[in-house]
Amino acid sequence: MNMYFVKYATKKFILFFIFFVLFLMISSIFLEIFVDLNKNYNFNNWLNFWKRFWTFNFGSFKSDEFKALNFSVASLYFYFFKNSFLVIFFVIIFALFFGVIAGSLFSFYARKKSIQILNTLIYFLSSIPIFIIVALFVLILSKFDLTSFYIPFDQEHFLLWFNSIIQIFFLLFFPMFFAITFIVKNICDKLFFSEHFMFLLSKGFSIKKIYFYYFLKNIFIKLIPFINVFYMLTFSYSLFVESIFSFTGQSMILTSAFNRGESSIIYFSLFINLIIIFIIDLLLNILLKILNPSNLNIKKTIGFLDKIKIKRTLIKRAN
Repeated sequence: MNMYFVKYATKKFILFFIFFVLFLMISSIFLEIFVDLNKNYNFNNWLNFWKRFWTFNFGSFKSDEFKALNFSVASLYFYFFKNSFLVIFFVIIFALFFGVIAGSLFSFYARKKSIQILNTLIYFLSSIPIFIIVALFVLILSKFDLTSFYIPFDQEHFLLWFNSIIQIFFLLFFPMFFAITFIVKNICDKLFFSEHFMFLLSKGFSIKKIYFYYFLKNIFIKLIPFINVFYMLTFSYSLFVESIFSFTGQSMILTSAFNRGESSIIYFSLFINLIIIFIIDLLLNILLKILNPSNLNIKKTIGFLDKIKIKRTLIKRAN
């Protein structure tokens, strides 16, 4: 089993490395043309980039403003990136948690009028383009005299900081929450018509037990392939939201880099985010292989539930 995962990880790494090199080669050409202040493609610059790349040297700054900061390319980017990554991480965690709950409820209680109203409301809100939602959100904030820009953390002004960060969080959270809710609802709707579900009902298991030991397991397995997509979508959307709220994240440093022709920061951003996407994809695929959805057959599910029944019966008799 260990050798299987080693071979699988090696194969994924080789494929990723080929894609990684090709992607950076093409990106470096466009960056030299569109980001460099001279707006001209310089073949020597391209060669220098690849010489530095293999030694993990991501170059130096060109503009005086960046040089005056006394940061390396990596340390400056991470200074801003860590804020963005923390927000994205918590957005995905909370969206997964509440999305699974909401999607399950919408599927299990689909006939209730209150659930139908909420379901219709979410469908309506999710159909509105993101830029319109952001514009409306900013207008609402101005009506209530609330700040529509990020305020750095300060113990004396904690409430102002919390108010500004929660606005960014909710704008990133709701689109992801809606997407996960619909995915989970569709998964549950399909499971209701599966042979497993019908068989477990015929065996006398309650809906509650079936949900926790059959539905939830399948929801988790089927959501795993989407997590990397969730990260990339939230990452892209966060650049837009951060720029509106002047958040001290990667949007701020990337905008400054584009304006001042600092292609080294753009290179490093591409490098880091490709590595993150690869690591997430590798870990999720290994987790999916370990869980092995084909092993979730009727016999194993029933056997697992029967063991729980036996244990509870023995505990009751002992008491």
